[in-house]
Amino acid sequence: MNDGVGMLVEHEGKFLILLRTNDEFWECPKGHIEVNESHRDTIKRELMEECKLKEFAVKDKIGDMVFSFIIKKTGKHKTRIITYYHIISHTNLIEISEEHQAYLWLRQEDFLAKLKFEDIKNLLKEYFDKIQIR
Repeated sequence: MNDGVGMLVEHEGKFLILLRTNDEFWECPKGHIEVNESHRDTIKRELMEECKLKEFAVKDKIGDMVFSFIIKKTGKHKTRIITYYHIISHTNLIEISEEHQAYLWLRQEDFLAKLKFEDIKNLLKEYFDKIQIR
């Protein structure tokens, strides 16, 4: 079962990265899949909610990232699967939601350096190597 989608959003060779408001780390846009929602529906909804981004195309499915964590409030262990997609944005003009406090459009090397978690860095680096983006 997939829990969510993540989006590597590209515009003219630069990639969108968002700074979370509460946790203060940089990440790709992502979100939970709602009941009866396809991946494409989730991508469309999440990009609208998080960035007010409407003009885009889905280029590729990058792959799945499985991660485990402990819920702070309950102490319960949880595992999630996030499927990442490469999105081509037709604009770099976005408007972020309250979930994030800042955004940047960065070239590949700077983009990867800002990401907090090694597992997502590795997934995206493998993808960059596969499609030979520099």
